[in-house]
Amino acid sequence: MKKFLFVLLVGLIVISLVACGNAEKPNEDKKKETASVPEELTGPVEIEFWHAMTGGLEETLKTMTDEFNQSQDNITVKLVSQGSYDDLSKKLMASAKAENAPVMAQAYEDWMTQYIENDLITDLTPYMEHKQHGWSKNELNDIVSVFREANTWEDKMYGVPFNKSTEVLYYNTDMLTEKNLEIPATWEGYQAAAKALTTNKDGKQVVGLGFENSIGLSFPTYVRQAGGKTIDGTVDEVTFNTPEAKTALEFLNGMIAEGTAKACWRRWLYVESIWSGRRCNVCRIISWNILCWC
Repeated sequence: MKKFLFVLLVGLIVISLVACGNAEKPNEDKKKETASVPEELTGPVEIEFWHAMTGGLEETLKTMTDEFNQSQDNITVKLVSQGSYDDLSKKLMASAKAENAPVMAQAYEDWMTQYIENDLITDLTPYMEHKQHGWSKNELNDIVSVFREANTWEDKMYGVPFNKSTEVLYYNTDMLTEKNLEIPATWEGYQAAAKALTTNKDGKQVVGLGFENSIGLSFPTYVRQAGGKTIDGTVDEVTFNTPEAKTALEFLNGMIAEGTAKACWRRWLYVESIWSGRRCNVCRIISWNILCWC
């Protein structure tokens, strides 16, 4: 892994200094060819990695970066926090337009689509397939397939999964036991538990089910569970207006409308409230990648 990271950084440094300095504009017909993979540096270099990590995640990232920097003398990775995710997105696009983008950065897949369409980021496939420093088949397959696919466009891998999360159901077992409820495993059970756990405590209503931020984060998952899709990639169409999407939206919004579910913007307060019996569960979903600019 360290060998792959080293050759990846070496290659991207060269691309940043050479290819990008002479990069053709996105609206020109001819696209840049994938650069060959260099294997050595003529001297020490420093590169920037833009991110939006905070708290414990940022501390972990600093530890990992320090370990890499101390493992060799040729490359120094400089972490640059760009504030919130929204700030990072805006700064990346601005730096790209100014032809002053960092060597590496975090990004969502939908951000990456814009970068790829404008020929702004590097195809990492040659680095991954490098005979000496690349990944073996087993190492590549160690990454969950859906995460690899999310970073792949036309058989080219433009990003590496960096920090990935998924939707998680938190539940208060004491509350479920008190109402003689099983842990919800179906939509019907989920809905029934939310209704049964909605009550009053100390003169205040306590809803049985809580969503982080909004039902919008959970909506695509429920559409898939209903047998549908939110996007049809075969015809490049958004498919919200389907019977499956309607079923999912009516299910989610129905619980909010009847007062058995609620969206909450304060994530960690909401999680903590589960243990004190003020909520039943909370859902989270985040998806980030690390990409390299050219």
